[in-house]
Amino acid sequence: MNLGYADIPEKKNDPLYGLQILFHDFYHKLSLLLTL
Repeated sequence: MNLGYADIPEKKNDPLYGLQILFHDFYHKLSLLLTL
């Protein structure tokens, strides 16, 4: 899944990079469940 972060190489060295992706993915799935 490409969230657009791949276009920012320097962000991959950010300790919060992984957490941001995990949170974004979790929030997206949660929002999908709430709309069902």
